[in-house]
Amino acid sequence: CSLRDSAVSTIRCLNLFYGFGTENFATAVSYIDRFLSRVKVHPKYYSCLASACFFLAAKFHQESEDIPSIDELVTLQRQTWKSSDLKRMELVVLEKLSWNLWTVTCPEIARICCDIISSFCPNQTAPKLLDILQKYEVCVNYSCCAIYSPAALAVSLLHLSFREAAGPLSPAIVQCLLYLQSQTMVNDSEVHECTCAVVGILDNYSNNPALHPSCLPLPKPAPRVNLVQKPSFYGDTDLPTIEEEINMERCCLE
Repeated sequence: CSLRDSAVSTIRCLNLFYGFGTENFATAVSYIDRFLSRVKVHPKYYSCLASACFFLAAKFHQESEDIPSIDELVTLQRQTWKSSDLKRMELVVLEKLSWNLWTVTCPEIARICCDIISSFCPNQTAPKLLDILQKYEVCVNYSCCAIYSPAALAVSLLHLSFREAAGPLSPAIVQCLLYLQSQTMVNDSEVHECTCAVVGILDNYSNNPALHPSCLPLPKPAPRVNLVQKPSFYGDTDLPTIEEEINMERCCLE
């Protein structure tokens, strides 16, 4: 679980680095969770797996000119693996996912729910979608929250947003939330358990940020060889030695 959480944090860092949206991040997380549910991965391959899932999500959501190159991803990971490794991992992920890259994510469901609430309850302040998406990016980093379905997580974040808002809920909002819960086929016990998990994660994130899952460790760069002390490090060269010739006439004139 800790390796999975670190891999998700790495995907989040890549997503922020390239300026992609939450939907791209959620899709990449869905890919890696679906893959890990089918395959047991050696720890040394998690970095390549996280980059491959992020790369596939970028291909699915971004324009062709915005998709990062494989060489860029290799450089960002300090060349812990090669471009051919990422291509191989990408093919393995596609095969294990049965080439089904379309997936329903929590941000997508939350966005639809917010639109429905705004349409049916125009007089009631709707929850801020940006706040919900920010909470989602924090919660999905933890395996204890990733076990819930995207619909359960979206409904739980909606309940939490209304709970944090000032004032009691109107009957129209209550009916709308019950309608959304029934349409997403999420029962009350699942919403309650998921909401408790979300509250615990957000409290822990606010009070103990150091305990938030960190990115996968990157290897230290190799020390630069001192060519003055070790001139033969790269071996003998086939080029002839350049000999310096002193122009005696020029020296006399100077």
